[in-house]
Amino acid sequence: MKRFLKLMVNAVAVLMISVACLSLTACGEDVKNAKLELQIYNHSEAAFIDDNYSYMNVDLYAHLAPKTCEAMVKYINEGYYNDAIIYQLNNNIMFGDLVLKGDALEILEGGKVVNIEQNAVKPTLPGEFEAGGTVGSNLKNEKGSVGLWRTYSAAAGSFTTTSGTKTGRATWFMPTATTASYNGYYCVFGKIDLENEDTSAVFTTLNSTFADRDNYTSLVIYFTGEYDANKPDQNHGLTFNCVTSEYFNELPEEEKEQIFVAEGSQLVCYNQYTIKVANNGNGKCGAIVKGATVK
Repeated sequence: MKRFLKLMVNAVAVLMISVACLSLTACGEDVKNAKLELQIYNHSEAAFIDDNYSYMNVDLYAHLAPKTCEAMVKYINEGYYNDAIIYQLNNNIMFGDLVLKGDALEILEGGKVVNIEQNAVKPTLPGEFEAGGTVGSNLKNEKGSVGLWRTYSAAAGSFTTTSGTKTGRATWFMPTATTASYNGYYCVFGKIDLENEDTSAVFTTLNSTFADRDNYTSLVIYFTGEYDANKPDQNHGLTFNCVTSEYFNELPEEEKEQIFVAEGSQLVCYNQYTIKVANNGNGKCGAIVKGATVK
């Protein structure tokens, strides 16, 4: 009888473990949760979501991209993403590399942006995706996924090239639609919890902000100067510039000729790129990360 009871207890224990292994945080998985505190202005309702701050939950898959997630947790705890401006590039909502100094976007008459600055450049991270040699983190780039942005390869004329597999730094991107051409070339290290009604509503509002031309301003980011690998500053002697697209289009040709163009393995920055930044609402920036925590 005792032997029978012991066998039954063992069987129940095995069953419970098996059930646990079928859950989201299955056996062998290491999933951390990042909680982003956002300031999002809902232009259609002329008010901020939840008065001032709303929240977005993101699961970080440390078992698939351990080095990337370790770095992201470290940067979150350092406060790196505090006051990071949220913008859209192509079909991606992004943040991390640009910070806002002050409450609202300030653009001088003519088109120069005075209070968007480049965030500190973080160390290059390994390519934890298929083209970088790690198949385990090869999640799809689709709505709800969170990936690590990579540097544009001017030499190859493409974002999707193996020549820049180890250029990831600290900028997050969140596709608003499936981007099949990114699959295998970017590290998707997390997922937005779109099953959560509140988180889904926040993401939908962000999408609508960048879909309506009245809700955003187009800005051009570019770098001028001469690249010098021996200079200790974060851009190796290059100067960061942020202006409205109208201002950029009116630049004299001699000034445009000074814009840095990456060559060969010097994957330091983009030649130039245009982003959408949410317009202010009630005297505050329309989309910004105010803080982040992780557990």
